[in-house]
Amino acid sequence: MKLRSGLRMGSALGVRVLGAGSNLLLSLACSLMMTPVASGQFFVGLNLVTFLSGPFRFGFDVSSIREVSRVRTLNRADAIPALMHKAVRVTLSRGAVFSLLGVLASSWMATQFYGDAAMTQVLQLAALIIPVHAAIFVLSGVSLGEGYVIGPIASQNIAVPALTSALIYVLSLLKIIQLTPATALAIYLAMGILTAIGALGMVLSRNRKFDSPADDNGQFIANSLHEMTDRAKRAWRYNLVDSGVLWLTPTIAGVLLTKPDIRGLSIALRMSMLLSFFVLSAHASMASTLTRLHTEGKPGELCRVYRTTTMFVMAGALLMSLPLLLLPGWTLSFFGEGMTQYALMLQLLTLGQFFGAFCGPAGQALMMTGHDRELWRTASIAGVIGCIVGVACIFLFGANGAAGGTALAFSIHKGAILARLVSIHSPEIHPFTWLWTRKSRALSSGSP
Repeated sequence: MKLRSGLRMGSALGVRVLGAGSNLLLSLACSLMMTPVASGQFFVGLNLVTFLSGPFRFGFDVSSIREVSRVRTLNRADAIPALMHKAVRVTLSRGAVFSLLGVLASSWMATQFYGDAAMTQVLQLAALIIPVHAAIFVLSGVSLGEGYVIGPIASQNIAVPALTSALIYVLSLLKIIQLTPATALAIYLAMGILTAIGALGMVLSRNRKFDSPADDNGQFIANSLHEMTDRAKRAWRYNLVDSGVLWLTPTIAGVLLTKPDIRGLSIALRMSMLLSFFVLSAHASMASTLTRLHTEGKPGELCRVYRTTTMFVMAGALLMSLPLLLLPGWTLSFFGEGMTQYALMLQLLTLGQFFGAFCGPAGQALMMTGHDRELWRTASIAGVIGCIVGVACIFLFGANGAAGGTALAFSIHKGAILARLVSIHSPEIHPFTWLWTRKSRALSSGSP
């Protein structure tokens, strides 16, 4: 069992690292083949997609993992097709409505917020990308709930940026197109649609129609759909806060800062997020395991799995953070001239991401164990405080303040969620509190 968990974690991490490389490749392509102002406009659109696609999943990316994993534990795989259809249908239908509103309002937003009519096309394409991006994550959630790791993570993190980067390089080198922010986002949208179709095909190939037990009359499936939908509402609220904490400050910075500074902030943020791939890998590899252990009533084993996984996450994040903290100018120099001036940004953002890795996937652990309401309350309070601090830092310290504010908001948010996880489960669930508890017990008993 431990070997299989280790292999799942290793596979998840490997694919996440490839995903990080794909995203950095996309950043590199747009930085080298567009002017600083044009690439800044592209990153404004990409930041909006990343910021809004979390809430636009409507919570089904998380609730589908938990519910699909639960029905598999109860040997009721016949419920999976209905769960998948409901999650995708709701995500795309609601997302299409909001996407249309975004397209219609794009001209007004471009002139009112950015003071640049050329941003209209960028905002229109960003609005079209959002529901497609969300659907990919929901389909990946179904696959993760089934116990698959590599395919879902690849569709989330590798396919779209890697295919987009490849097309941008080829079309630009062959001089078939003139690369602009709008054409780059249009390619990103096309690759997103292809990836969503591929992800849907993989899920459908494993989940053709199952027969329900004769004496069931579909009641179990109806209850599962209700449970998934109910949890999706709470997960949606958490996704809204979680996306806001990390991306609200950079998104507002897109209005207040110059386009070259936005380019520098966006690239530094994406580089610092290399550390988050360890946390995301842990979540992908242990999400279904946490749900199963919680369903089977094994709290001690659940704490051990989370604690061991978090130790691995902390070690990996520490190694990854060293070059970003010690050689920030050198790592940024690959993205073009003038990027070394954003070294402090990279260091601040890396510190924030490292603290998030130290906390581990605490929010996901609370959701997988059925504590959605507690997570929402904690995340809301901490998120509001963090966002206020983050936005204030932009006005006080400018571009570097945007980076420091993002790191502070992220740290406050993740620290509060970890504290809530420890209070609900046990101090033994996290390596730090586990060591602290053991040391306290040893001192109280008089042991050396």
